[in-house]
Amino acid sequence: MWGRGEAIVLPPGEYDFWWDADDTDEAPAIWLDTVLVGEYGGLGIEIEDQNGAIAIVGVASGGAADNAGLTAGDIVTAVDGQPLQGIGIDGAAALLRGEVGAPITLTIARAGGPDRSMIVTRQQIGSTELVVGAGIRVVPDAALPPLAATGGWWGVVFAGEAPDEMVTRAFDTNAPLLVGYDDYDVYWAQDPALPPRLVASGVSASPGRIVDVPVASLEALRTKRS
Repeated sequence: MWGRGEAIVLPPGEYDFWWDADDTDEAPAIWLDTVLVGEYGGLGIEIEDQNGAIAIVGVASGGAADNAGLTAGDIVTAVDGQPLQGIGIDGAAALLRGEVGAPITLTIARAGGPDRSMIVTRQQIGSTELVVGAGIRVVPDAALPPLAATGGWWGVVFAGEAPDEMVTRAFDTNAPLLVGYDDYDVYWAQDPALPPRLVASGVSASPGRIVDVPVASLEALRTKRS
């Protein structure tokens, strides 16, 4: 799709979603997420791979996992007797999903207590919409000329990376940059002939949030320091 006002109609299945903010080679496409389109049997949990362990980081209120007493922080060590250590997110998700109404036995490790077995019955879960909701927006000082006037740009890298490892960039400040859920450093290049300036470090992008990053002019920075 080349616009934001229309939906992509897809048959049920599992898809990877990408966002390409620039149709040139200047900015690489950003992988957003893997989304299962359609209805399937699941537990209503969000999982994360934490050094090879499958941790529950979110539990849907009123879902199968919530009703069974699972909570964020629980570690799923096995599904129906099959160990999950090192299997990865995709492998774990494939085991956790299944037929609606089918029971599944989870082995759970919880801090402060022994491992326990819990039987959870999969419920119907619908996942039919991908909402793009994480971004970083710069708010430049009024004293800064528009980037279009100087040929400049601004962009983001994963926190701690060098400017030449740019994840994505923009040549104006009209809209936020769409990013994945991670931490980023933000760079500003008023003059593309000069090295970009680091304007923010460790900016966290999270679901449903657009983070505003102020960009001060060099004159304003000198005044502040004096």
